[in-house]
Amino acid sequence: MEKQQLSIKMDTNEKYIELSEISSILKAKNIGTAQKWCEKLKLPILVIGRKKMSYRFLVEAEMDKRIIQLFKKQAPDKWEELYRLYLEDDRYGYVIATQSRKKKRSNASMGVKPLSKEAIEFANEL
Repeated sequence: MEKQQLSIKMDTNEKYIELSEISSILKAKNIGTAQKWCEKLKLPILVIGRKKMSYRFLVEAEMDKRIIQLFKKQAPDKWEELYRLYLEDDRYGYVIATQSRKKKRSNASMGVKPLSKEAIEFANEL
């Protein structure tokens, strides 16, 4: 089984990504835009045959940097978990992870002090 996995990783279709595919991911009209994007990010552009390509791993890593920055801003302590959920396409897990973070204890402070025992317990539950 290891040999099969190694052959998949070494498949050129998996290792490289064409600039035309990058331009379609970026919603660009031509490969020139994809080429400028790669050059701006200092990603290598390889000419293989008649096609221009780059390394798929590096391209995908650059594309994921923005969402990682978003997760770090939203939840500095849980960004790795959110990124893992994103990679696994686990929307349910993402919703659960972000909802639990949004639950905050509300302090109803109107300057009123509860008098009865039940009112004090109720206020403590809030």
